[in-house]
Amino acid sequence: MEVFAKKSLFGRAGSALLLSFLSGLLTVFAVCQEQPPETAVVPANSKNSYNISGTVVNALTGEPIRRAMVEVTGAAPRMALTDFSGHFQFEGISEERAYLMVSKPGFLPGQGGVADAGLIGVSRESSNVTIKLSPANVIFGRITTVDQQPLEGFMVSTVARQVVEGRLTWMRNAGGGMTDEAGTFRISGLPSGTFYLVVNQNQATTLGQTGVPNAREQGYAATYYPGVAQFAAATPIELAYGRELEANMVLSAEPLYQVAGSIGGDPNVISGLTMTRNAGEESDYFASLPVSGGRFEAKLPAGSYSVEVPRSDGVQQSGSVTINSDNSDLQISLVNAPAVEVHLQTEHSGGAVLQPASTSSSAMPGVTVQLFSTSPFRPWSGFWSPGYDQIRNLRAGTFRVRINTAAPWWVKSARSGSLDLLTDDLTVPASGAVSPIEITLRDDAGSVRGTVSPVDRSQVAIVLLVQARGERNLIQMSGSPDGNFNFPSVAPGDYAVVALRTSDQIEYENPEVLDAYLSNAPHVSVQANAAASVTVSVSEVKR
Repeated sequence: MEVFAKKSLFGRAGSALLLSFLSGLLTVFAVCQEQPPETAVVPANSKNSYNISGTVVNALTGEPIRRAMVEVTGAAPRMALTDFSGHFQFEGISEERAYLMVSKPGFLPGQGGVADAGLIGVSRESSNVTIKLSPANVIFGRITTVDQQPLEGFMVSTVARQVVEGRLTWMRNAGGGMTDEAGTFRISGLPSGTFYLVVNQNQATTLGQTGVPNAREQGYAATYYPGVAQFAAATPIELAYGRELEANMVLSAEPLYQVAGSIGGDPNVISGLTMTRNAGEESDYFASLPVSGGRFEAKLPAGSYSVEVPRSDGVQQSGSVTINSDNSDLQISLVNAPAVEVHLQTEHSGGAVLQPASTSSSAMPGVTVQLFSTSPFRPWSGFWSPGYDQIRNLRAGTFRVRINTAAPWWVKSARSGSLDLLTDDLTVPASGAVSPIEITLRDDAGSVRGTVSPVDRSQVAIVLLVQARGERNLIQMSGSPDGNFNFPSVAPGDYAVVALRTSDQIEYENPEVLDAYLSNAPHVSVQANAAASVTVSVSEVKR
């Protein structure tokens, strides 16, 4: 009995201790549930410091987002996680103006309260701020052969609309989804907008008839959704925030032909070439091949190919070839890549005398000529500066010409043959000569200075100085990191001034798009050798 009593007493005591311990754990857990995650808070200990608090919410539903990372950028960066009500707080901010950035897996970066905008600026005048995060989109699917066999190791990418320096381009995103052993892929973190889906060319080859001697190898070219070779025939995918869309594709392999041959020219300066199959304005198959002694070998599907040959002496050469069968003696004739000469002449305000300008870099500092391809699929460019006589190694196509000058010079005229390059685009053929670019500079440029009001570094990125001329808007650009901007070399005339956010992706090089922003834009008149000033507000996006 004594032994039993002792055991019973020990059991009751142990149970009490266990219940007490569990109760303590529940209390701690409850407290942790009520408290926000640990934040990087610095107490306000200076009259010059201030506190910032706010809430992060779902832009679609308005619901608070917990455990979102809020970062304060600047001289004293810090970060904090939002609590279970989406709330965050920073104390003791000493910067005159601080900037916040917010991130959360499954959502697009929240900057400035709008996804993909600039940093949101806060100051001592800011009260409780609300930052909205938009849920990201997902595209998923399965890639198979015509007989429903999964294709593993194929990269699937999105092609999205982007505006680069005011020009529309369609660019393949660097990030994508690789198919697994079941042929499935998943691409996450996509914003809203229009996308095209492409399965990139795969370097792996297969046999057309397994088990058959000398069976021909097959390969897979780039293919757009829902299964076409050209971008123009592809089906666009429209995504709104928070959507998951399934896109399956069936790929067909193409037979590969064994080709070998030689290329003309000095074999001592040629070590490789690139063959690219044309598919509309784009390409769907390419091969980079080594060249030894002027000879090369390749396995390629049938089609029309462009050939580009970089040489060790800096000269680019190009050619073309058609492949439709095996060929052990393929001959490719090469020509030098197109080039166009640039000639400068100057006109002085003291006496309008035209004279050739020195093309040395020391004599004409700041003068450059840029050619921008108008193709939205091949955003290629050429460049010239004093010290060179030509823009070399061009590609065939149509180009917009931009001429940059430094004070006191401005561009009075720019021509190529009968073309007025201030209003017309320059066409560069694959072969044949291009008339030289003749530029006349005058030395009595004016200038334009101004401010963006209200000043907000998170909102404005560029300011445009626009002069209408025929069907073309002539545009100068200036950055505005602190709300101030300056155009030091401006041709005399009347201009409109437009301030834009880079994140708004406005195609301002397109006159039809830019015209919508000009009706309410402030205007400024520029006189020779004189400075003008103007104040401009940030333009809202025109839909």
